[in-house]
Amino acid sequence: MLRDFLGEGCRLTGYDIAPALKDFWEKHRGRGIDFRLADFLESPLEEHYDILLLIDVLEHLENPLEFLRRILPRAKWFIFHIPLDLRAQGALRSTPLVLARQRTGHLHYWNKDLALALLQECGLSIRHWEYTAGTVDLPSNSWRRRLARYPRQLLFALAPDLAVCLLGGFSLLILAAPR
Repeated sequence: MLRDFLGEGCRLTGYDIAPALKDFWEKHRGRGIDFRLADFLESPLEEHYDILLLIDVLEHLENPLEFLRRILPRAKWFIFHIPLDLRAQGALRSTPLVLARQRTGHLHYWNKDLALALLQECGLSIRHWEYTAGTVDLPSNSWRRRLARYPRQLLFALAPDLAVCLLGGFSLLILAAPR
């Protein structure tokens, strides 16, 4: 989508450490995107980017604070997408957090305030943030998830912060820049 929006003159580079994404890379290979199976932190330091996208990354890192501090000088802008797994329902029933750890490899759990604080503590200035509602907007084969969609939609329309804190199923999309 970025390629279509920004045009052919823009250089796009994607890093991932997961070899399982090879099929995804192959599908997009002819689009002028340089995909690299590598750790971004081990890439040449002279590589500097206008925008770094970190989409569902921080929750998988052993030390997100150190990671953020190391990437800070590498870009003018940062876009983060952070799942907000830390919610009241999950605190009352530890099963959802344990399952998230087992199924998705999440090592850390965030709520809005903790995620924003982490980025600010690393030297980033938050320019904009908004919720994304994956459990509401994305299709699901699970009847339980489809049923839970309706209370989430209703409460989110009335009180977004309360819906996110109580019911979960949301992520945070953040635009930030170094201070």
